[in-house]
Amino acid sequence: MATKEPDTASPQHGAQHAGDSAAAETGRASLESRFFGAPLTDHDDIFGEAGFGMEAGLPPTHMRELLARSSLGRVSEDAIAKAAAQDAPANDSPQARGGFEYGWCYTDHKTGKEIRKDFRSSDYLNDEPYATRVHAMLEQLGLPAPKEGEVFRGTHHDLLFLNSHGVVVRIGPQDVEDLLNPGILQPLGWLEDRDTGAALGKRTLPLTVAVYPGVELYEQHEMSRKKPVIVGDLYELMTATKQGTGDVLGQGNTGLIRVLDDDGHEVAVRVLIDPDNDYNGASSGMRKKRISHMQAQTGTAVDAAPAVRKGDILFNTLREVFNAARNVHYWEKAHEVHQPLRNMFWDAFQGVEAVGGVPDIAKRDAFWQTCAAVTNKPMQVTLPVWRTSKDAHGKMNFERSELHVPHVVLYRPWTGQKADLAVQPITSTQAVRAAVGQAHAKMKRGLGGRIVALGQKIWHDIRHF
Repeated sequence: MATKEPDTASPQHGAQHAGDSAAAETGRASLESRFFGAPLTDHDDIFGEAGFGMEAGLPPTHMRELLARSSLGRVSEDAIAKAAAQDAPANDSPQARGGFEYGWCYTDHKTGKEIRKDFRSSDYLNDEPYATRVHAMLEQLGLPAPKEGEVFRGTHHDLLFLNSHGVVVRIGPQDVEDLLNPGILQPLGWLEDRDTGAALGKRTLPLTVAVYPGVELYEQHEMSRKKPVIVGDLYELMTATKQGTGDVLGQGNTGLIRVLDDDGHEVAVRVLIDPDNDYNGASSGMRKKRISHMQAQTGTAVDAAPAVRKGDILFNTLREVFNAARNVHYWEKAHEVHQPLRNMFWDAFQGVEAVGGVPDIAKRDAFWQTCAAVTNKPMQVTLPVWRTSKDAHGKMNFERSELHVPHVVLYRPWTGQKADLAVQPITSTQAVRAAVGQAHAKMKRGLGGRIVALGQKIWHDIRHF
């Protein structure tokens, strides 16, 4: 664990934090009034299925200038610094930076203050051809450019810890879809620049900026007096699903997500929170199976239903491709905890090209406001989702249903502060507990139907061989 630096907080900073808290409370009250009132509709639910239309929105002056260049990688450092200075806010307060406040990780065994040359040589926020493109993607995400002292230098990635919004931004070489596995913490969303490859060991991967949810640390759970039972074996799951296990037993590499079991009791699910493509990539066979299932979902439903958004595609893939693994439904529930936020992210960024694309600004802002509202403050949510399944003839079917999530929450344990290490137990009404149990019972029945359909297809193929 890194040694904590001296506290430089001041009364002025305290006032700023109080303002931020008040803003978050206001946003949360607005959200709760919508979730706990009348049944959700597509027009009134910010977690729902709003359209993918783009709002008019322009990047600031220096970004318009940089994006107009034929090659972003050839813009001089002096030009970048000058343009950035012209657009810089008058001060560094959270209000001036759009309500965003970067923090620091005090719970990692690394110092995070320098690049570990044995693992990488690139500084993705300062070295070209990466820096300009990374800053462009941060701009797309609506995030302010971090100062040098706000960038945590990880082994293979640069990390930004957002105290104000309960998320961690991971910057560097990464193939997110290669790490798609129920035992690995999945990002809320990401942008990847496949035109700019970055080295990771012997591999070249897309330059990626990914937003990960903050979760409870495994070590934190071990030190707690009152703690729910951990269900399932993470190492066993990773092995059974043909995923690399190199990081599973490492210090500080795993976290916990609390869920309700089928009887309505609180349990904890262990997940890998610091994945690496070299150590945790999927087998070639599993990779092909997963990619095939994701591609099959890019069509549309028969009755002119909207195209399935990426958040649903990823969730459906986790549920369908990995459904034979032992106790996998607990990890599916853990994934559901952050699914409302994933849907909000992809509503804003669906089809948006990294570096040059423009997201739906209003939906992007709603995503960040909701992240702030649920940081350290759990919320119950019901949202519509698109589920997919194949019939006996291999045809993909689409069905709209509801997902009940009793505990949408983001944590920021990296601060090391007592208030941020306090984890709220799941509190839910009997109705929500019953709905959660019914949803998973239905899912299990659906699995049985898929097995029967598969048997029928095999028998049909044999008879007509």
